[in-house]
Amino acid sequence: MALSDLTRRLVERYCSRYCDPVCPPRFAQRVRLSYRLDGDEVWLNELRPIFRSHNMDALREVPFVRFRFEPATCEWRLHYCDWRGRLRPYAALPRSRDFLRLLREIDRDPHGIFWQRVSGASLRWCSPRGRCADCDARYSRIVDCR
Repeated sequence: MALSDLTRRLVERYCSRYCDPVCPPRFAQRVRLSYRLDGDEVWLNELRPIFRSHNMDALREVPFVRFRFEPATCEWRLHYCDWRGRLRPYAALPRSRDFLRLLREIDRDPHGIFWQRVSGASLRWCSPRGRCADCDARYSRIVDCR
């Protein structure tokens, strides 16, 4: 079953705002985040150039997170892709009625499950010590908005 128009627009808004910035910005030509809506599922993907080309014209999509909406319970379920690309339920917060709450959990990644999957983790951290203040403020504005 497909998402309602309102839910779809809200999810698109949150996902596009979350996927647009690249942390750190100097990696924008090597890796990006994208999202894809497919019926009642929302996928977060890593985009990388194919064949190690240095432009972002030909891209390959590597999914690493799936949100699935269940209309019967009006809840979102969260799954991550393991190192083999298989979907696994995220046990720490398996479901929520609030999509943004699950997006915040992905951003925080308290168990190191989501961002280890993204090659190089360049979309998560500016340095080995974490995000720089600019990137942290940018992502905080996105995931803390209502």
